[in-house]
Amino acid sequence: MSERSHEGRRRKLFARAKYAVLVVGGALLLTGCAPPTNLLPPTIAGVPQVGSTLTTKAGTWMWSPKSYSYQWQSCDQAGAACTNIDAADSRDYTPTSSDADHTLRVLVTAHNGFGKSTAKSEAFGPIAAAHAAPHIDTLSPDHGPKAGGTGVTIAGAGFAGASAVTFGATPATAFTVDGDNQITATTPAVPSAGTVDVTVAGPNGTSNPVVFRYDEFALADCTITWTGAAGTTSWGTPENWTGSRVPESTDHVCIPSNAPGISLPVTHSTGTTAVLSMQAEAPVRLSGGTLTLTDGTHDSFTANLRLEGNGILDGSGDVTVTSSLDWERGYVLGSGTMTVAAGATATISCVSIFCR
Repeated sequence: MSERSHEGRRRKLFARAKYAVLVVGGALLLTGCAPPTNLLPPTIAGVPQVGSTLTTKAGTWMWSPKSYSYQWQSCDQAGAACTNIDAADSRDYTPTSSDADHTLRVLVTAHNGFGKSTAKSEAFGPIAAAHAAPHIDTLSPDHGPKAGGTGVTIAGAGFAGASAVTFGATPATAFTVDGDNQITATTPAVPSAGTVDVTVAGPNGTSNPVVFRYDEFALADCTITWTGAAGTTSWGTPENWTGSRVPESTDHVCIPSNAPGISLPVTHSTGTTAVLSMQAEAPVRLSGGTLTLTDGTHDSFTANLRLEGNGILDGSGDVTVTSSLDWERGYVLGSGTMTVAAGATATISCVSIFCR
């Protein structure tokens, strides 16, 4: 057979073959003369959850693919009934809320100079819904001294992975995530008494704000404290106070909500009483006489305040009502300011200066 005949036959064989044989240094090498062929299917890597980015691994191919293209699909939980996801044609994909409870597949198309072919991944998922942002239900306790250092138990949900707890604009001195439903935090010091919003930040957002009240003093720092030991509600009964004396002008007064034998509301009905400041977790009723708050540098607080009759609240000290104000009659005098805190209620039915 002539050399020309052999050459023609070789060309026909190679034209039918899917590869070419090259002899290089005595070794045989196969190079692609056909579209890519998939040997191992594509896979999807990542966490199957809304908002968590997934990445395609293209799999293993023959015949030297030069590039890959992608198409993500949404399928039912069995991996069937798949439909293409609009604009999801990149190597990475971040599931949206519409993908929740579905599985995903990715189609990978490999390209080379001889054509292209497509392989699909196994079904991935189902995709879980996104975690909700943290939510605070309660703070216990919900107040403490402005000096900080109060241990606060924060109850709620979605606390796993929490990265920050803030009191107003100030980070907690320390906090521990006890579980998805509880955080224990230590309050930071703040420059002045008042209310601040407490929030928890986590990987899925920031919680709702819940109010924490900073007091001027801890109860232990008050100079006189209501006990209700006399079994009456009278402010003017010495036995209702620590030391069996009524508050005086040098006193910072505290009225806790949980004192043993407490009688409520604490009622100031007669006479003139001057004190530096007052912190009242329990209800206070001012039905007569004058209660004067003289310390303009220390804010006073009362959870529930009722003004009635000829009661007068006077002085240079500011007072904040943190829960409810019921102003039926009576007066607020002096240079101090009375503030109804955010979230508190105020009922003003007949202020004395308008009632005859």
